[in-house]
Amino acid sequence: MKPRPIFHCDAEPGLRGGERQLLYLAAALRARGRAGVVWAAAGGELEAEAKRLGLETASGSTFALIRRARAEGAIVHGHTGHAAKAAALASWAGVPSVAHRRVDFAVGGLSARWKYGSAGKVVCVSKAIAAIMSAAGTPAGKLSVVADALPVTPEECVWAGADPARFALPSPASAPPRAWPCAPSSTCPRTRRSSATWPPWCPTRTTTP
Repeated sequence: MKPRPIFHCDAEPGLRGGERQLLYLAAALRARGRAGVVWAAAGGELEAEAKRLGLETASGSTFALIRRARAEGAIVHGHTGHAAKAAALASWAGVPSVAHRRVDFAVGGLSARWKYGSAGKVVCVSKAIAAIMSAAGTPAGKLSVVADALPVTPEECVWAGADPARFALPSPASAPPRAWPCAPSSTCPRTRRSSATWPPWCPTRTTTP
């Protein structure tokens, strides 16, 4: 059976962290053969960036979203709180949906049970956010923790249209010199802690106590 396409929904006008994560996900899924549509605000930054990456885009009302998703047998993925409402309405119309929760703001019981509870799955980017959602009334069985990520390999950067050097880890040779040489049993001039208690990864440490 052919995988269902995914409609990634985010109507925010800007291009911030959540929108970047949407694009990384859509690009990675496309590379794995999963069709998708970025449903974004017409003329917004997300739409423009999605087009730059060669992703299909669309815009319109929630009714238009539901009608097209039903016609194409798609999954509606709400990436913001507002988009989660559209995903909930899609679910009530018989369209499978997923909601994403990236912020740790308190959520009302009605939203937790209806808006997010209507989704087939609620993706939380941390255990803390999942705990907030569960406490507010979202069924625990619908909560999944999937951390946000960055494209780091050359292949992933090609998918996401990112500069491979942007997220690359520095090599030891290119690392900047440490500002404070440390002697055994000395006190760190930055943290004022004894060198005996410094962890091995301390960036100011140059000798072993």
